[in-house]
Amino acid sequence: MKIRQNKSGLILTEALLAIAMLSIGSLVLASIIQTSVRTTVLSRNYLIAQNLATEGMEAIKSVRDTNWLLQPGDPDCWLEMEPNSGVDICPLKMSEGGNYRPEEEGGKWYMTNWSGEELDLSDTDPDIEYLLHEDNGRYLYGTTSSSEPTIFYRAINVISIADNAPADGVDEYAVFEVVVEWKEGQKVRSLKRELLLYNFL
Repeated sequence: MKIRQNKSGLILTEALLAIAMLSIGSLVLASIIQTSVRTTVLSRNYLIAQNLATEGMEAIKSVRDTNWLLQPGDPDCWLEMEPNSGVDICPLKMSEGGNYRPEEEGGKWYMTNWSGEELDLSDTDPDIEYLLHEDNGRYLYGTTSSSEPTIFYRAINVISIADNAPADGVDEYAVFEVVVEWKEGQKVRSLKRELLLYNFL
């Protein structure tokens, strides 16, 4: 007499086990993809922030160099915010503790003072004056008809200005800090770079 074996329960168990393994594998794969997308976005944002900080540092150097060229006879004008020729005095010099926006117009960089407010996205103030907009691949302050707001904010802080020979009244070097901040969800990311700039005139 043959004993019939009931295989239907075994097949159902194997099918459930295969479905469970496939589900776990899919969840792990989805998690890996999500993490890699998040890491790619973070890397892209850090790269943009590095470039914005570098541009800010180059803007400071450009302002200094332009002041040297336009005012070669006055070594005290190297920190003038808006370089221009034909002016005997420097009424708009950057000051220690000041907070500025680097702006460009007509191929020339200049600095705009923002009433002592530091860039800090972690507080409740909106810091909207430091928000950058993208216009045809360029990051600019303010809006135009074709610009889109970005997630990036940039400011330049003057940490210190030093005069090693007070008798001559000429500042010899200054330390600047370029700050770029942005939010990813509720987390504030920040990139800071310092620049030591000398006055050789």
